Amino acid sequence: MVKGFLNSNPDSYTKCPAFVEEEVESILTPKALNFQVSFSNNTLMISGNAANVDLFDLTGQKIMSVSGVKGSLSLDKIQKGRYLVKVNGDKNSVTKVISIK
Repeated sequence: MVKGFLNSNPDSYTKCPAFVEEEVESILTPKALNFQVSFSNNTLMISGNAANVDLFDLTGQKIMSVSGVKGSLSLDKIQKGRYLVKVNGDKNSVTKVISIK
């Protein structure tokens, strides 16, 4: 049906611009972030610009929210288990699954 429509109406669609893989990759790679996130020994480390941190359990329930984190954030008081941590910067965010032991 689409092929028949385009044959009878060749000017009725807008051609998409060429896909440029490099542009997409630069948006998704960590070098585009203005902060870096790592997790070790129940401590979340944020280097670079300060960021806001949200911690969720695996059902999506928000466990905690902390604003303006730069450096380390201890999660020792959080119950053992797996969590989602979302780190929000000015323009970007990173979501990771972490295990608190």
